[in-house]
Amino acid sequence: MFFQNIFQFQFKQTLLSQTWDYSQSFSIGANQNNSNYMVCYNSGPWNLNGVDASGNPLNILSFYIAPNQTPQIVVPPIAKAPIDYTQRTPYTLANVDIAPYAANLNSVTPQEVVNAINGNVLLNGGCNVDPANPYPSNTCSALWTAEKYNLSRGTQNVRLIANPVTRFAFIGNTGAETVMGWNKNAPVIELPSIALKYCLQMYAQYPALGSVQRILALDPTNPVDAQVITKSGFNPLSPTPDWKLLGGGNDLYTFSKTVVVSGTQYYTIEYMAGCNINDPATKTYYTTDGAVPPVILEKCVTPYILTAADLVVPF
Repeated sequence: MFFQNIFQFQFKQTLLSQTWDYSQSFSIGANQNNSNYMVCYNSGPWNLNGVDASGNPLNILSFYIAPNQTPQIVVPPIAKAPIDYTQRTPYTLANVDIAPYAANLNSVTPQEVVNAINGNVLLNGGCNVDPANPYPSNTCSALWTAEKYNLSRGTQNVRLIANPVTRFAFIGNTGAETVMGWNKNAPVIELPSIALKYCLQMYAQYPALGSVQRILALDPTNPVDAQVITKSGFNPLSPTPDWKLLGGGNDLYTFSKTVVVSGTQYYTIEYMAGCNINDPATKTYYTTDGAVPPVILEKCVTPYILTAADLVVPF
C-alpha cells in the first residue's frame, strides 16, 4: 500500500517476527515542511481556475489542524468572537478560499494567497491580521501567519509560520495544493498494510495512538492520490503486495514448495516471504515407507540457494 508522511517526524513501524533477529522496521522520512513552518515549493503566480483531477476546486487550500493542539484564543472585545479550539474532532479542516482575494484566478499572486490565508478565521485565531504587522501582540496572536517568500532567486512563493506555541497541522493534497506544491517534499513510500492502523484516516478506530506522528494512506483509485503516487516514482496501478515488501526479512511469514520424486521420496524448499533468486533457503529431503498415511523414515534439512523455478506466489 502507498503511504505519505506529511509530518516533520520520521515514521517508523516495527513488524514483529518469531525471533527478535528477524523483526523488521519500516520507515518513511520526515516531510521537509513542518507544522510550524511551511513553504509552497512551486513558484507563483498560479493558475487556480478550475478543478483538480478529483473535481475539487483549485481555489481551495485545505488546511488540517490537529485536535487539542490549539488553546482557547483570548481576543479584545472589538475582534471577532473567540473560537473554542479544545472542542474539535480529529484534525479540524480549514478550507481557505482564495477566490475572493484573487483578481484573476488564472494568475493568482503570492500576495493574494497570503491575504486569503491570513483572512481565514481558523488560522488567524479570531485576529484581523495586519499585513504591515503580521505578528501582533499576545492578546491577539494568529495561529498561523502567511507571508510572501522567495525560496530561491527569481521565485515567488508563500510560507506559513506558526506562533511560538507548537501545533500540528498539514496541507491536504487536493485543490490548490496540486498546483502550489506544499507537499512536494512529503515522502511517499510503500509499506505493508498493517501500517493502516497508524493512518490519520483510522484515528477513530485507534485513538490511543494519538493524533500526531501518523501518516496518510493514499488511494490509488483516487485521481489526486494517484498523481501524488506517480510523482513519487511509483505506479499507482501496480502496488507491491505485502509479502513482497517483506523482502525475505521476517521468519513469521514463509513460503514452501514440495516436489515429489517418487512414491517414497519428496523434498520441500522453504524460504521467508519476499525472497528472490539467489536468496538463502532450506531444502528438506524426506523418505517415507510408502504407506497411507506415510510414515517419515528419514529427514535431511540442508542449506539451499533459490532459483527461479523454486519461487511460488499466493493465489
